[in-house]
This record gives sequence, C-alpha cells and structure tokens, in this order.
Amino acid sequence: MTGPEESLPSLLLTLFFTLQGKTILCWSFDLLDRMKTRPEIEPFLWDPENLTWPVPAGKKPDLIFFDPPYFKKMADHYMKGSISDFSRPQYLKFFKDLFSLMREHS
Repeated sequence: MTGPEESLPSLLLTLFFTLQGKTILCWSFDLLDRMKTRPEIEPFLWDPENLTWPVPAGKKPDLIFFDPPYFKKMADHYMKGSISDFSRPQYLKFFKDLFSLMREHS
C-alpha cells in the first residue's frame, strides 16, 4: 500500500445496534478495503491527529467490539503504519483519545 494510508492506524472496530428490541445490526470498519472478500467491513481511515467517528450523529451502538493491533508483540504481522509502529507514548495517547471518542458516541 502506498500513499497517506501508510501512516494511519489499522484497527478493526465493530459496532452493534439493537433495533426494535430484537434485531441486531452490525457495522464494521477497518483501514483495509476488502470489498471482494469481506464486503461487510467498510474501509475507514483513523487519523490520530484528527479522530472522527465513522457513524452518523445520533446513532449510538449498544456494544463495541474493538480489535486493535498489539503494541510491539506482533508488529511483523501488521501493515506498515499500524499503531504497533507508534512509540509507547503515541500508542497510549491514541487509545486515550479513541476511548474518549467511543465514550462520547456510545
């Protein structure tokens, strides 16, 4: 992969919404665009300098499943530019900011 995406974090975020008390809607986001193999996962770029929420305002998930890259343990298995490449302070700041964003929107 080339371009600005190389410096952006790759992580999987899945949001679950309850509709009319019974139906579950699942909305998944990841940096990688896998439309041919995983069309249910939408591509989304997480910019650590300007975190934005991927879901329109007013839609609040009932459950968030979050699968971030490990810090340095599996860095060789992640694409270049993953948050596993961050320094420890950058890595922790990213999560602090992201968890604040999640709390604000859930």
